[in-house]
Amino acid sequence: GRKFIFACQVCYELNLNNRKRETTGLVGACKELGLRGGIILTMDQEETFSTQGIRISVMPVWKWVLESSAGSRRADRLDSQPDPKMRTRPTITVSAGG
Repeated sequence: GRKFIFACQVCYELNLNNRKRETTGLVGACKELGLRGGIILTMDQEETFSTQGIRISVMPVWKWVLESSAGSRRADRLDSQPDPKMRTRPTITVSAGG
């Protein structure tokens, strides 16, 4: 079967008008997939909070891309035969809500 490593929500800005919608969807996905936390990618915001027992990390998409990329490069330098899990790229499923 499939193993999910994280759940991700993407929005330009997390604000008072969309915070509940964005976090509710992410929390529901985390619970459904058996995850303890998820990520909300934004243009330039950064914070961490918990809701309904789920830890949510909000971070700029550019930072997430750089950190993900750096992790792969570190694995390549450390081991000529890196663990296959280190090379796995996350799959992002985007759905439009109403």
